[in-house]
Amino acid sequence: MIAACIPVMEGTAPFRDFDKLGFIHLSLNGALAFGLNIAGVFLIEAAGSVVLTLSGVVKDVLLLSAATTLFGSLISMSQGLGEQKREAS
Repeated sequence: MIAACIPVMEGTAPFRDFDKLGFIHLSLNGALAFGLNIAGVFLIEAAGSVVLTLSGVVKDVLLLSAATTLFGSLISMSQGLGEQKREAS
């Protein structure tokens, strides 16, 4: 289903560059994603869904901290506070 959306959303570039990537890289990426899903199942089973949700929030905070520290990305006050932009009525 997702593969059917790629030509519409991304164009044909991902298919043209497929031979550059190689089967080994795709297989390793798939195995890593599969392992991550299995780890998530075990985490939910062992600690509960609340821990999984909180660990996702901590992950997001760490990713934003790393992006600002390592790559010099700027985060606005609105983004930092998690405010949503509202459209004028």
